[in-house]
Amino acid sequence: MLSSVLALACALGTPPARAAGADIPALMAAGQWSQARGAVEQQLQARPKDAQLQLYKGVIQRESGQLREALVTFTQLSVEHPNLPEAWNNLAAVHAALGQFEQARVALEKALHTHPSYAAAYDNLGAVYARLASLAYSRALLIDAEGAVPNAKPSPQQQAANEALKQSLQQPMQLALLREVRELPAASAPLPAATPVAPAPVVVASATPPAPAPHAAPAATTATQATPVSVPTATPAPSAPAVAVAQPPLTPPPPPPPPVSKPAPVVPRETPAPPVAAAATPAAPPVASAAPSAPSADEAAVAQAVRAWAQAWSDRDMARYLGAYASNFDTGSQSRPVWEQARRDRIVSKKRISVEVQSLQITVNGSRAIAKFLQDYKADTLAVVNGKTLELTRTADRWLIVKESAGN
Repeated sequence: MLSSVLALACALGTPPARAAGADIPALMAAGQWSQARGAVEQQLQARPKDAQLQLYKGVIQRESGQLREALVTFTQLSVEHPNLPEAWNNLAAVHAALGQFEQARVALEKALHTHPSYAAAYDNLGAVYARLASLAYSRALLIDAEGAVPNAKPSPQQQAANEALKQSLQQPMQLALLREVRELPAASAPLPAATPVAPAPVVVASATPPAPAPHAAPAATTATQATPVSVPTATPAPSAPAVAVAQPPLTPPPPPPPPVSKPAPVVPRETPAPPVAAAATPAAPPVASAAPSAPSADEAAVAQAVRAWAQAWSDRDMARYLGAYASNFDTGSQSRPVWEQARRDRIVSKKRISVEVQSLQITVNGSRAIAKFLQDYKADTLAVVNGKTLELTRTADRWLIVKESAGN
């Protein structure tokens, strides 16, 4: 019964993965991975090169925790269908789950190369870029912390902070998987049908006969050729040439073409000049739009708090620096005392620190604010520029930091 259904589907020209595999998405949505895997394997026996079935197979392996198997499946799918963005996107998702962020970036860029308007791939690529920036900044801090004082043994708190940082560098991340093929490659198949249109040169052959048709001379020549065949009837022959000789002089009526030049009046082209004046008038309004750029009082207060925090860090003033953080600041897996001691050890050990805030962008929503900027950090021999995001809350008359993260 199943074979007859498949044969009918193929005969009708419907996509096999849609016709015979309509139950697979339902099984996957219900989380019945073993049943979905069995259905996919059964259909792959008949269609081992089906892109949709291979995509289902890789998604099932990824969701079932079989990362290595999924990596092999999506790699093979990207080789067999290099213009399939879903294959590259899902390959990147597996790389990210394995902590291979650079490989994930390359795969996502290939996905966007094949389909530049794929929103899911853009979202995943943005997440990978943010993680890569965070890793670069974290590695810089780790190198700076370990090499700031040569041959010096770090404190237990600093050792714990460094170990936590090393572990965070190896944390995998989850990216969005694509389960359905858009079948864009199938749309390119009809292109060969356009090739029969190329034999249009037949039109050229039809164009050549019209030229001889208007000329009456060819008809006369055929008449003259007929006269030699019929020698007895020589009398009609002279009359034909006489008519032919009289008609050609009448052909000079071609002079009418000069009147065609009458539609050449250039006057209508001069009329478009007025629109130039109309286009010049809208140029004035944009000047007025530059006025509403003044920051609000809250935005100015947040900017002042951020720059004061950076200045305290540059001055290595731990009282002002730690005072810029709220009591409920997110210290991750560390307690507040351990985090403060780690920051104190890392900052005070430097001979020189410079922290500059560039391209500051502030968003205020009630008593909460988000500040995004480029942080230009220099300490002794280290220099790092990276994105930084601070989340602040208003406490009494002050804006205090409640969360700090690299990347924006």
